Amino acid sequence: MPSHIVHRVVGERICGFSSEEIDRLIDSSEQHDASRYSCSHLLAHAKQVLSRYGDKGLCYLVLHHYLDKFMNIVFGRVWHYGKIKALMDPVSVTKQVFEHLEVDVRRGFEDEISVFKALEVTVHRFGTRLEDLRHRLDGDVQENIIVHRAMKYFESLGYANDTAKKKARLLIGILKNCLADLQGLEPGDAEMLKRVAKVAEELREKIATNAKWILCTATHLDQEYVRRSLGVLADTIIQLCSKG
Repeated sequence: MPSHIVHRVVGERICGFSSEEIDRLIDSSEQHDASRYSCSHLLAHAKQVLSRYGDKGLCYLVLHHYLDKFMNIVFGRVWHYGKIKALMDPVSVTKQVFEHLEVDVRRGFEDEISVFKALEVTVHRFGTRLEDLRHRLDGDVQENIIVHRAMKYFESLGYANDTAKKKARLLIGILKNCLADLQGLEPGDAEMLKRVAKVAEELREKIATNAKWILCTATHLDQEYVRRSLGVLADTIIQLCSKG
């Protein structure tokens, strides 16, 4: 993951806010980044951050998770293009990554498997009441309806039926675990999670739009991390970023 200084600089640009306390809250959890996969962790963190910092803190909380995801997407695409080119022309590979970066990042966020996406696909995007989902997921018929919704979403991204179904079931699995975590929702908890899902959806677009700036900022502030992650291709990214 990128250093906290990278998180803070990007946070100031994307959210107009940054917080070392929020960075520590996420990274010092018993399980690193647990609130990306656990609704109970996400809800606890969101309540704590919102009460202290308001909406800007909630933005930064979600951004921290997505910045880690962003770097994984970028590095994955670099190696994807690198394999195509057999690493014979690293400058060309890196230019290709830059050329497709915004599209690749947007696609990487759209098909992610996380609490944020599970809530978005099943609740925020389709309007299903979170309070009703537990009952709907209790039976096979109801669960199949929710899975079908999620599967259609992944098919709309261009995935074949079998792959879309697999991704849908992974997402619903996360959601079922979330609902088990949230037995006895307190007043406002469901609305809080839907609020987080909306923030996440808005942030993904902002990150994709600023993808090149974010990558170059991370490269400038944390070259050791970039070199460790990209090896031979790091120098070409550093050179392209230095040219603006």
